Amino acid sequence: MSDEEIKYIVNLKWIKPLKGKIQYETKLAEFIPMVAPHNIKKGKNNGNPYVKSRVFLPEFMRLATAFGFQKKKKRFIIFETEDREAYFRLLVYSVVRQSLRSEIKASMLPEIIKKLPYTELKYWVNIFSKYFREYDNRIALYKPARAFREVYGLD
Repeated sequence: MSDEEIKYIVNLKWIKPLKGKIQYETKLAEFIPMVAPHNIKKGKNNGNPYVKSRVFLPEFMRLATAFGFQKKKKRFIIFETEDREAYFRLLVYSVVRQSLRSEIKASMLPEIIKKLPYTELKYWVNIFSKYFREYDNRIALYKPARAFREVYGLD
């Protein structure tokens, strides 16, 4: 495995828009770690997602670029990085953010995510991926996301 390395990919797909007063532009983010080189093609099995979550596009894209993700492909929105810690931070952010309704608390979340020690970050990633694998449903992630919010004062 000399030429191969792990690439961390976030694939943004279409998702049914939210109902309500405020309309956000949202996408479904699939967090996929894979061994490179690997061609990413629409409609092909690009690896099993670690987690899927609904993301709010403008703030997600700002945070992804701040964490050093590179945007790949012109037609589809795909972010890629080799930095495992940045991948974990973005994953935890997106899972917790999809369960937040308050804009004030949502604005506090990126700072909390940036300051998390790596061991705590790894713990939350393991919890979220375990729930996602067990239930194969992003709605099941709301329960551990609520636990995260209670621990870090976002509830």
